[in-house]
Amino acid sequence: MKNKIIQSFVEEFKEKGTILVCDTIATIETIEKFLISENLYFETKFENGCTRFLKSDIPPY
Repeated sequence: MKNKIIQSFVEEFKEKGTILVCDTIATIETIEKFLISENLYFETKFENGCTRFLKSDIPPY
């Protein structure tokens, strides 16, 4: 179940270039790992208690 939610976040990021995640730190870290494994670069911003992933040209690590 959780993997489907994470995969939907990754697909939305691919389409829109941004996602807003209001979930646990573990979920946010898992999304980061999925994005990195797909070679999708991003930066994160804290926004109203949530984490926003924004598309970037610079590797996050």
